[in-house]
Amino acid sequence: MSTHYQGPNLDPELACVLERAFGYVPRMDLIALPREAYARRRAFALNDPDLPRAIVLFRYLREEMQGALRAFQVLQALQEVVFQAAPQVFYMGWGQFNDELFLLLEYPLGGRSTEGHPTAFFARTGKDFAATLARLHQIPWHVMPELPRRSVRDVLRELGARLQALNVPPLRELFQRLWEWAPEIWEQPYSVIHGRYALESIVSLQTRVMAIYDWEQAALADTRLDFGYACARLSMYNRQMVEQFSTIYTQEAGLVHEMRFWNALGGLCVLVELTETLGELTGPQHSALRGELSVHWRNVYDFTIEQVNQALP
Repeated sequence: MSTHYQGPNLDPELACVLERAFGYVPRMDLIALPREAYARRRAFALNDPDLPRAIVLFRYLREEMQGALRAFQVLQALQEVVFQAAPQVFYMGWGQFNDELFLLLEYPLGGRSTEGHPTAFFARTGKDFAATLARLHQIPWHVMPELPRRSVRDVLRELGARLQALNVPPLRELFQRLWEWAPEIWEQPYSVIHGRYALESIVSLQTRVMAIYDWEQAALADTRLDFGYACARLSMYNRQMVEQFSTIYTQEAGLVHEMRFWNALGGLCVLVELTETLGELTGPQHSALRGELSVHWRNVYDFTIEQVNQALP
């Protein structure tokens, strides 16, 4: 953290947000984040004893406003029920100089995200990664936040619309099998879900999950939707991580009924996301990343097909 930010060299939008949140602009040091995080967030250590030790600033375009409002709303609600992995919200509002929405959150100074290989990160943090999701799903809400409700059919309809644009026959076939399977699934009472729970969304300190970010897809839904998505994301790397996560989660939250369906649905969600990302990576400068994501795509596809084939005749 050797880059100092203060005075005329500071981004005027960031200075404006800090002024609104804290009343003045403190001296700051940039905190390095993983490569994939730079497009939408910046983290800073604050050199002021009267302020939080570190912050992270999320930027949203106008068309992303709905997701930003979801994140703000669910984080406020989680603060009220003292869910410890929910970072404190310091500010949300429009920028002064452009058409962007800003969300300023607490950042755990000294925490680590998935820089390096995810397997090593999971080996250190995986137990609390699973237990934290279970704790989220077991919150005894008296009044749940006003979030969109997402049924299995809602999720499948969204995926079907995105698949129309992608035109990938193996995924269309997988979608059809899940669509036919869905009427057999009885949904459980809805609760708050993260919507995209993955290693890339957490910051840990040693073995403990300190903060969860990326709440833009939060909703009221069957909590097994979170479970299946998390399993599918872990399958990008290796199956042992999936097994360890599943074991710890079920120890904390109880048996996950119809697990293979939810794993397969989560797998299709991840495959659609990866396919969309691969379609955006054109040009030779992205060849290494395309190769890495293609391996992840194949791993998730094999995992998802296995879930379907072992559950359906």
